[in-house]
Amino acid sequence: MNDLFLPLAIGCAVALVSALLVVLARRPVHSVLALLAHSLSIAALYMILGADMVAMGQILIYSGAIVVLFLFVVALLPQGGSEGDPGIGRVLAGVVAGGALLAGIAAWLSLSGPLPPS
Repeated sequence: MNDLFLPLAIGCAVALVSALLVVLARRPVHSVLALLAHSLSIAALYMILGADMVAMGQILIYSGAIVVLFLFVVALLPQGGSEGDPGIGRVLAGVVAGGALLAGIAAWLSLSGPLPPS
């Protein structure tokens, strides 16, 4: 097994969990913090894969934009602005969309043939 498998698996798990938290968070501030965690986990994945320039761009551009978004959310929403319970329909729609995306990727990979040797 490759040396990078475990760090990549952990990074992917953090990215998936933080992306779910962005969608399912009740408060906008919590959603923005989850989006920041997602951006940083994607930058960490880029670093693991050796794309240092892309990782730095990810941190500078997207994480910097998240800070601005955080300020806009705090400034523009009413005090204590919160969203209702996500409900089973919203969670189910996210699971179905994610499953459809994974099925599409699996179908594309199976039709494209074997991967070239690395």
